[in-house]
This record gives sequence, C-alpha cells and structure tokens, in this order.
Amino acid sequence: MDNTLTNQIRNRVDIVDIIGERIPLTAKGKNFFGVCPFHDDTNPSMSVSREKQIYTCFSCKNKSIHVFHVTQQEMYLHF
Repeated sequence: MDNTLTNQIRNRVDIVDIIGERIPLTAKGKNFFGVCPFHDDTNPSMSVSREKQIYTCFSCKNKSIHVFHVTQQEMYLHF
C-alpha cells in the first residue's frame, strides 16, 4: 500500500471507532477498555487510546502501533 495513502487513512480513522465496531468499549479516563478478541478473555484487559491511536492487551500482550494492526490481527494480513 502506498505510504501517502496509508498516512491519509491513519489520519482520518479513529482506532476507538474501528475497535468499537467489533467489541464493546467502555470509557475510563482518557482510554477505552474492552474484552480482548485475540484470546479467551472474560475481563476487559484491552486498553484503547484515542490520543495515541494504539491498543494494548494487558493479558496477552497484543498491541498495535496504528489502526492497521487491528485488521491485520483479525485477518492475518500483512500490508
């Protein structure tokens, strides 16, 4: 994918909205929390930061550095 297009998409998309379409998120302070979809989770261990546009799961240690990782993790794709 072209870096210019990739950067344009990153700047227009909110990771909280993308993850929130897949799992329920609850706002707590500056972050949002939900049950991690990447492992057998029953407690909200995934933290999503609107400010930083990243997510981290404190249980399975899965994390992202940008919104594309959400789709990559779900679909096992590589951009």
